Amino acid sequence: MGLGFSSKKQLPAYCGPLPVGSLVLELSVPEEFRCEYKTIEHKLRTVKVRIFYPLDPTKDVEPRTDELWLPFHEGIPEVAKGFRWWLLRAFASGLTNLALPVYKGELFHPPNNGKLPVFIFSHGLVGSRNVYSSLCGTIASYGIVVLAMEHRDNSAIISTVRDPLHPEEPPYVVQYREISDFYADATVVLQNERLLFRQQEIQIALQMIRNINDLGTPDENLPFLCSVDSSFYNSVFQSMKGNLNTAQGELIVAGHSFGAATCAFISGSSTKSLYNDYMFHTEFKCSILYDIWMLPVRQLHLSTMRYPTLMIISYEFRRFVDNFQALESWLVNKDSENQNAGESADEKMSVVPLKKYSHVFVYDGTVHANQSDLPILLPRMVLRVLKGKFEADPYEALRINTRSSVQFLRENHVENVQGDNDPSSLQTNIIPGWERIM
Repeated sequence: MGLGFSSKKQLPAYCGPLPVGSLVLELSVPEEFRCEYKTIEHKLRTVKVRIFYPLDPTKDVEPRTDELWLPFHEGIPEVAKGFRWWLLRAFASGLTNLALPVYKGELFHPPNNGKLPVFIFSHGLVGSRNVYSSLCGTIASYGIVVLAMEHRDNSAIISTVRDPLHPEEPPYVVQYREISDFYADATVVLQNERLLFRQQEIQIALQMIRNINDLGTPDENLPFLCSVDSSFYNSVFQSMKGNLNTAQGELIVAGHSFGAATCAFISGSSTKSLYNDYMFHTEFKCSILYDIWMLPVRQLHLSTMRYPTLMIISYEFRRFVDNFQALESWLVNKDSENQNAGESADEKMSVVPLKKYSHVFVYDGTVHANQSDLPILLPRMVLRVLKGKFEADPYEALRINTRSSVQFLRENHVENVQGDNDPSSLQTNIIPGWERIM
């Protein structure tokens, strides 16, 4: 059952085997990487992420209530206007003190000096660093460090930029900007520039987590801001030093909707790494796409995924005929440079030469928002005002999404994923309503 107005002060606990810590990190971008595009209102000045990290359950852990889901000091999003949105705005006022179910404690260290996997998550339109906190936090509770991006390409619902390199300048707000005509030529330009902007942010976030792993700090030369005090974040960053798997080809990239399209864009990108002498797409081992939005994929003629990929499609998006037909066409594209004549249907789902297979699953009764926290937080009345009719239990939908995601990582040899092996989560007709469709 969804939360009522101000009915709870904390989101439900993450359902993996480990407690989770979290903080928000905002890093100044080097001047040479401050990209600017005509269709995006602001230059890239900082990169902001929420980091979720697993804690050692055998050591003392202390509950925290200071990491808030809806930091209202950022203001009221411009998108929250008009008749349909008055109820959401009223409900949101009851969430101002809602905290993430996170703890203070010692970083979890895998046995045998193993390193923690790193998972980068890209949000969809009208998303943010917090909107997918239950998904990202639960994945972290399986022993994975998760970076939840907050994109500044005018796709987040609202985001405040505070550039620590210029503390004398006041912070400013980046608002969501709606697309008036999804099929206009100008929209194709916008989609491309937003994706280039997002790719740049992810590159810088990746270097930031590498610096933490190598140096124990996000950057030795550039200032940064955190949602916790310096003694707290210094302890966290020092504990991560030397304990994260940030090697080329070992990272995981994931996203929802436009964030999933961002993953496809990165996979097919010919962009070089900003920091290394190789192509940026070679950083990643595998990918998870939640309800990929196919319009930008089609508009930009993006190639099929280079990596083993799990795709989870909501029941609503399976019935979104144009999107689903475009997805089918994209996945079995016989002209892809990575596919060969004579491949079986299952092999066509894999575009890497190592015969690692991808999966496409749907969970009956789910809607597009089921990858986010919204069905957990918002009463059915509010979701129906926003045209989100769902039948699946939101907690069960979250559990199967995260179970299958984590099992997919295990099956693709991502090391040190915690919890029991769970092969049934990637099998059809074992879990009621959970079906492999391609």
